[in-house]
Order: sequence, then C-alpha cells, then structure tokens
Amino acid sequence: MLQHSSWAFGLAALSGIGFACLGVSWRWGQAKGVPPTHVALVISVIGAAFFALRAGDSLNAPALIWVLGLTVGVSQYATIKLIKPALSRGPLSPLWCAIGLGFIVTITYAKIFLGEALRPVQCLGVAAAVACVIVASLAQGHSADESGSGTRRRLTDQVTYGLLLLLILLTSSGTAVMVKYLGSRAYSPNQSYMDHFGGLFYVLLYAVFGLLILGETVVTRPGGIPLKWMLAVGIFGSAGSVAGLWAWGAASALPAAIIFTVSGVVSIVGAAIVSVAFFGERASAGWFATLGLAVVSVLLVNA
Repeated sequence: MLQHSSWAFGLAALSGIGFACLGVSWRWGQAKGVPPTHVALVISVIGAAFFALRAGDSLNAPALIWVLGLTVGVSQYATIKLIKPALSRGPLSPLWCAIGLGFIVTITYAKIFLGEALRPVQCLGVAAAVACVIVASLAQGHSADESGSGTRRRLTDQVTYGLLLLLILLTSSGTAVMVKYLGSRAYSPNQSYMDHFGGLFYVLLYAVFGLLILGETVVTRPGGIPLKWMLAVGIFGSAGSVAGLWAWGAASALPAAIIFTVSGVVSIVGAAIVSVAFFGERASAGWFATLGLAVVSVLLVNA
C-alpha cells in the first residue's frame, strides 16, 4: 500500500493534470465542431484497449467488479450527455470545477462508509469546495443572454446552469467513489481489489459508455463531423483520461481527502488556465475567486 510520500502526492497531481487535459478536449472539440459524444467514442476505444492489456487473468473476477464497472460506465455516459448543454450555457472553467469537485462526494462516502477521519479544518476545506462551485456558477452570468431579455431570463439561465453543474458533479463522481471502495477492500495481504481487478474495472467503464454512445450514434446518424478533428481531439482526451484513471488506481490506498482533493484542484486550475490562455475565456473576478477557493480548499483538506 502507498504511504503518504511525495510519490503518492505526485500521482494525485498527475491524475489532476490528466483530467485537465480531458476537460480541455471537450472544449477543443466544441471549437472544432466535434460534440462530446464523438470525442468520448474515441476515448472509449483507446481507454478500453489500454486497460485490456493490463487486465491479465481478471476475467474470472467476482460479480462485484462486473456490476461496479457496468454501473460507472452508465454514470459516465450520463455525464457526457450533460456536458454539451452545460458548454452551450457557459465556459469550460465552471463545468470543469463541477467535475473536479466530485471529490466532495468521495470524501463524504469515505468518511461515512469507510471510517476515514475528517478533521474540522478539513470540513472547512469541503465547505470552500462547495463555495467554489457556487461562485463558478454565478460568475457565468456575464455569458448569459444580456441582449435585453431581462433579469428574469438571466436568472433562469443561471439556475438551469447551476443545476446542470450539480448533476454533472454527482454523475461524474461515481468513478472516484468506486475506485476508492475497491482500493480500500483487501483482496490479499498485499493487494486491494483495485490492484488486482483495476484493469477489468476500467475496461468495463470505457466499454459501457462507448457502446452506449455508439448505439446513440447509429440511431441519430449525425452528419458533418470532421473526422480528422474527432480523432485528434479524441486521442488527446484519451491520453488525459487514461493517465488520470491509472494514477487514481495507483494511489487509491491514500485517504480520499488527499488523493481526490489534490487531483480535483489540480484539474480545475489546469483547465481554467488553459481556457483563458487558449480559448478566449475572460479572467474575471469570479474566475480568480473560483481558483482562489479551489486552492484554499485543497490547503485546508490537507492541513
């Protein structure tokens, strides 16, 4: 099992960088006319192939692994379906805050069901994380319709956007919760279920949401998708997704308040900086407040 070493913190940071790249791929795909579902389709193929090579003889895994893998695959498909309406209502930074702050759910789960301690100062860190999502949602107001449709329309847009962020936070956190659960459950004296069956778990995750997207694509037959950009963006997103999930699994023995908080905040800050530097998002007061609260959150949680 990993101890609280610089290597373990490095894995947590690596996962955050990987997920930031994944978030950037959604925004990049939008700019090139590639919807999130098509980016995710490429990611599912590459991700399933990568982890299949690491699955070993785990096809004889207990039913628990199969059930959890299938379940998180469905939850990730739900997240992908929510990304497009969220991006149509606001920029990447708030959306990625919601995804990155899924560690709130994971920490709560680890405390209630796994008995991991959460000190008062760490509770303040979780509160700062919640405030980060709220500020990110409110800061989106400048991108709402201000052409004369009135305050009521802007308020409705903000409420809808906030609800979308909340739903995305909940659906996207399912994978982290299951990774933590499998990482905390001993398979042998020196291995957790995540260590032994992590490859199969991830293959199921990628395969399920990939098949669901493929089925949807066959039915709807969307046209005009630029194949070269679909592949380019998908490969970039795949690298981030695979790196992030691999690092999560490798560091899953760490307390949830460390691995998933560090990962989430690094992901948030990374995606936000890229959004402003390359996608023309404005570094407003709300943007700085969002990043500030994210940093405060990770400092408090690791205090």
